[in-house]
Amino acid sequence: MSKVKFQNIYLKRKYQYLSETDVLTGLQNRNHYEYILEHNQNYHPSYCIYMDVNGLHELNNNEGHMAGDIMLKYIAQIFCRTFGEHSCFRVGGDEFVAFSFDEDKDQLLQAIAYLQHEANLKGYHVSIGYSAMHNNISLEKLVKEAESMMYEEKRKYYEENNRRKMR
Repeated sequence: MSKVKFQNIYLKRKYQYLSETDVLTGLQNRNHYEYILEHNQNYHPSYCIYMDVNGLHELNNNEGHMAGDIMLKYIAQIFCRTFGEHSCFRVGGDEFVAFSFDEDKDQLLQAIAYLQHEANLKGYHVSIGYSAMHNNISLEKLVKEAESMMYEEKRKYYEENNRRKMR
């Protein structure tokens, strides 16, 4: 009887892990991210960081999906190391979100510069936007502001590098 009980506990934890974790990167997945946005009223970060990996489509087409997976894993590792595993989410194919609870903007900007530097060391490029919590705005609004800034950075990247147009 206790063997069945332990198997049930094991399976419950395994299913919970799989429902909340992106299997490629090991970061929290979009399901868990959306759950936090919808259900956690006490989640009050200082900043939202929204990151997009530039060039994934081209890399997949030119070098194969394994190369794209390697890039995503590398970027996710840096992202997690910078903001902590409990604050980072993979929310799309090449899009990542983190919440920072540190109120120091200079440290945030240093973290963003570090991410961009580490990506560049491998020949990758990321576009990053952020927004600060103000006037008790909703998490959704905080994310939208960071996402808008990221898209502007991405537009500039493709414009400056004569790359394909953004999709």
